[in-house]
Amino acid sequence: MTTATTEEVKQDGRLLQIKTTLPSNTLLVHQFTASESVSHLFSVDVELVAQVHKAGSVSADALLGRPATISVELQDKSHRHFQGIISRFSQGGRDARFQYYHAEIVPWLWLLTRRFDCRVFQNKTVPDIIKTVFEKAGFQANEHFRFALTGEHTKRDYCVQYRESDFNFVSRLMEEEGIFYFFEHSEDKHVLVLADASDLDKPCKPCPGLKNGEVRFLPEAGMGDREDCITSWQVQKAVRSGMYSLRDYNFQTPKNALEVMEVGRFNVGGNHKLEIYDYPGEHAQPFNKPDQRLGEMEPEGSRIGRIRIEEEEAGHVMISGNSYSRALTPGFRIQRIVGGSTGSGKPDAEGPCVLTSIHHTAHQSPDYFSDNETGVSYFNSFTAIPHSVRFRTPRVTPRPVIVGIQTAVVVGEPKEEISVDKYGRIRVQFHWDREGKKDEDSSCWIRVGQSAAGTQWGTYFWPRIGHEVLVAFLEGDPDAPIVVGSVYNFDNMPPYTLPDHKTRSGIKTRSSLKGNENHFNEIRFEDKKGSEEIYVHAEHDMNRVVENNDTVKIGFSDKDKGDQTTDIHNNQTYTVGSDGCEDGSQLVFVWNNHEMTIGQGGGKAADGSQLVSIWNSQEVTIGKGEGQCSDGSQIVSIYKDRTVTLKTGNDTLEIATGNRTSTLKMGNDDLAIKMGNQTTKLDLGASSTEAMQAIELKVGQSSIKIDQMGVTIKGMMIKVEGTVQTSVKGLMTQVDGSAMLMVKGGIAMIN
Repeated sequence: MTTATTEEVKQDGRLLQIKTTLPSNTLLVHQFTASESVSHLFSVDVELVAQVHKAGSVSADALLGRPATISVELQDKSHRHFQGIISRFSQGGRDARFQYYHAEIVPWLWLLTRRFDCRVFQNKTVPDIIKTVFEKAGFQANEHFRFALTGEHTKRDYCVQYRESDFNFVSRLMEEEGIFYFFEHSEDKHVLVLADASDLDKPCKPCPGLKNGEVRFLPEAGMGDREDCITSWQVQKAVRSGMYSLRDYNFQTPKNALEVMEVGRFNVGGNHKLEIYDYPGEHAQPFNKPDQRLGEMEPEGSRIGRIRIEEEEAGHVMISGNSYSRALTPGFRIQRIVGGSTGSGKPDAEGPCVLTSIHHTAHQSPDYFSDNETGVSYFNSFTAIPHSVRFRTPRVTPRPVIVGIQTAVVVGEPKEEISVDKYGRIRVQFHWDREGKKDEDSSCWIRVGQSAAGTQWGTYFWPRIGHEVLVAFLEGDPDAPIVVGSVYNFDNMPPYTLPDHKTRSGIKTRSSLKGNENHFNEIRFEDKKGSEEIYVHAEHDMNRVVENNDTVKIGFSDKDKGDQTTDIHNNQTYTVGSDGCEDGSQLVFVWNNHEMTIGQGGGKAADGSQLVSIWNSQEVTIGKGEGQCSDGSQIVSIYKDRTVTLKTGNDTLEIATGNRTSTLKMGNDDLAIKMGNQTTKLDLGASSTEAMQAIELKVGQSSIKIDQMGVTIKGMMIKVEGTVQTSVKGLMTQVDGSAMLMVKGGIAMIN
C-alpha cells in the first residue's frame, strides 16, 4: 500500500502509541524495549518516526526533560502505560516518507542521578530523609511518590550525604533499611511506591477471562493463541548463608559487645552453618546523643540483622520465565497460574509470587511502512520470587568513603566559647556544609582524640568555638567523624611571631569567658642556644602539690650564674611538715645569691606578708661549693609582716665569720620567753647596750633603772660587795637608815 508523503499517518488503533508535548501523531512508535525492576530505575528505549513534512516541528530541546508516555494496547483494548520523561533524544536517517529518531524515557527519579550534594541530616528516620530529599528536588508526596511502609524505622541522630547523587544517597539508605520501590504508571504520570513488606503488593491485571492476579500458562510447544500467556517457567533454588551475625561498638557502653545473631527461615543444605559475620554492624551508629536511647541499640541490632538475613534469603528461590503477557508489572503479584483454557497443567510456582523484573520487547503492528501485521509484536522475559519470601534489595549502592583527614570549624551554643558534653565531645561545621548555620545543630557530637585517656586521668584539651580542627572518619564513614587534632589558620595565628620565635614551644591557653590576649595561662620552652628558658605564667592562682620530694637546684659549678629572685606583692605562706608527720625539714642550697622581696610596688601592694611554718627542721645553706661560688649572700626584703612559728625544736643562728647587725628603724622590739632561760655570752669582746631614754632591769619587786637623771636601784635587800675595794663617790653623797645605820670595818675612817 502506497501512502502519499502529505497524507497524515495516525497511531490510533495500533498496538504501540506515544504521547508527548508535541501535537498528536507527530511522533509515531516503530518499536521499543523496556527494562523494569524492583528498586531500579526503569528505562524505555524507543525508535520513533515522523512524517517528513512534520519533521520540522520535532526538536530535541522541546522534548528533553518533558513527559512522554508509551502505551501498549492489551487484549481488552485497555492500555499498559510506560510514563516518564525523555532523558535522551537523537535524530537518525530519513527516507522519502519518514524521519527516524531515537529516544530514552526514564522516571522522574532518574533526575536525582544528576543532582549531587553534601549535607547533614539530624534526628530523622530514613523515610523522613527520603521525603526531604525528594521535596527539595521539587517532587511532592502523593503526586510523585508515596510510602507504603509497615515496619518501624529508627530515628538517626546523624546522617550525612557526602559527594554523592541524591539518587545514590536515598538508594543506599533504602537498601540499609530494607525498603524497596517500584512504579505505578498511568497515562499522565507515574508514582514511585516505597514499601518494606511484600504483602503490600497488588495483583497483576488479569488475562481475559481470568480473575485478578491470574495468568494463563501455555508452553511454546502448545497449540492455540498465546497472546497474554506465560510460555516458559523455571524455578531455581540456591544455597545461601543461613546465619547473619553483627557486632558494633558504642563508646557510651564500652564493655557491651553489642553482638546480635539472626538465623534464616530456610534450612537448606546445612546452610545454618554458613554464617556471615560483619563489623561494624551499624546498629550503634544512629545513637549519638549523650545517655539517650542507649537501650535501643540491641533491638536495633536485631532489626538490622533480620533485614540482612532476609536480604540473603531473597536469593534462595528465583523464578524466571518468558511471556506474551503485556500486563505484567514489577512489584505486582501473580496470584495464580492457570494452565490452558481448562485450568490444568499449572507449573510449580511455589504459590503466589511477586514479579521483580521484566524486560519488554515490542514492534509496531501493523507497521508504518507496509501496514501489514508484524507477527510476534510483543514479548517479555521476567523474574519473580515466591510471595512467602520477603523481598530485600541487595546492598549494591556504594557508600561514600572519606579517605584521609578533613578540617572543620568548631561550633556551639550562642554566647559560649567552649561547648562540650559530659564526654568532652564537640560539634563542628564542615567546610562543605552549605546548609549549616554554624550552631549547635551543625553536626553530631564528635569525640576528641587525646594523647592519653585513662580512668579520670590523661590529657584534656577541648577545642573552642571558632577553632579549626582535624577530623578523621572511622572506617572512612562520613557518619562517624572523630577529631584528631587542631590547626592554626589566618584568623587563629600561633601565639608568637614566626619564624622569629621558631625555637619556642609550649602551651598557652586563653581565659574564658571574654578573655583576651592579656588573659592566659602558659608553659613555654625557649630552646634558643644560650637563651634556654622554661617560662610558667598563671593568670590567677597557681597551686603545686608534691606528694613526696621536691628538689630545686639553682646554679651548678658549670654554670655562670645561680640566682633566684622571688617577688611577692601580697602574701606568701610556707608550711613544711604537718601534725603527725615523721619529718618536716626544709633544706635549701643556694650556690650564689638568694634574694626574696615581699611586698613591693611603690605602696601599691595591699599586703606583703610572709608566713613560714616549720614543724621540724629548716636548714638554709647559702654559699657553698668549696670555693667554687663567688658570692653567698642572702637578701630578704619584707615590706610588711613576717611571722616565723617554730612549734618544736631549736632555732640556731651561727655566723662563722663576720658581723651580725639588726636595725629596727621604727617600732618596738619585744622578746618573750614564757618558759626557759636566756643566756648571753661573749667569749671575746665587749657588750654594749645604749638607750636614749632609759634602761630598766626588773626581777619581781627589785629593779635597776638607768635614765638620763641617774641610776636607781630598788629591792628588799641591796648588797654591794667589792672583793678588793668598793668605792662610792659623788659631789653630794647621802647614806640614810631610817631604822638603823651600821658602818663596820677593820679600820673605820670618817673624814
